[in-house]
Amino acid sequence: MPLDKATRQHVIKYVTRDIVPKTVTPRPHQAMTWFKAQFAFVSDAKLQEHLGEAFYQARYIGRVREALALKAGFNHAFCKYQILLYASIYECVIDYLLDAVSDDPVVANLLTCNDLQRISAISSKAQLTFTDGAETHDLLTCRQVSRTRQLRDVRFDDRVTAAEKLGIVRKQDSAFIKSLYKSRNNIHLKSSANKDFKPDDQQSSEAFRLLFAFTENAAAWCKKRKL
Repeated sequence: MPLDKATRQHVIKYVTRDIVPKTVTPRPHQAMTWFKAQFAFVSDAKLQEHLGEAFYQARYIGRVREALALKAGFNHAFCKYQILLYASIYECVIDYLLDAVSDDPVVANLLTCNDLQRISAISSKAQLTFTDGAETHDLLTCRQVSRTRQLRDVRFDDRVTAAEKLGIVRKQDSAFIKSLYKSRNNIHLKSSANKDFKPDDQQSSEAFRLLFAFTENAAAWCKKRKL
């Protein structure tokens, strides 16, 4: 059964009062419009909408966390949700902009990898083996071939490094974004248990603060690249 209406309205008023940071002037008429506007450099309207909504949700849950002033383990669910949302926002913007300049050598090199392809270079009656202690292994003849992989198949750390080289990500922000993404991965219960991961409310708060500089830099980068 929900709380009484007066209590609910009091909490909602507190949460939404400064959901758009009070440092923002002039004050927007609609909060969601402001959140979407932070990603105005994203030309995909649907993606911009989802980014703005994710930012709004992350900020909303942060305000709820602040309002309730929960301590210790009671705070973990809120921090995890914020980390998940903020890490997803950073990842999405970085991938979107890397895709936008996929012809750039930095991105092209990132997407190129080498594989080994088996070939028949000796007679089918011949056999090559290698003895390692008590074990004997068959050796196969192969050649190295290059292939292009999808951006999602590249380690996120490498994507951030490429974005830093291109200027999408500021050098001073790179390490934090990588750390935030690792925390997002550690939210999975098995990984969380193995590493005894406990979400850090300071990290989720920093993810919010850094996002302003991150989007401002991304917007300036897009303008410079005429995207």
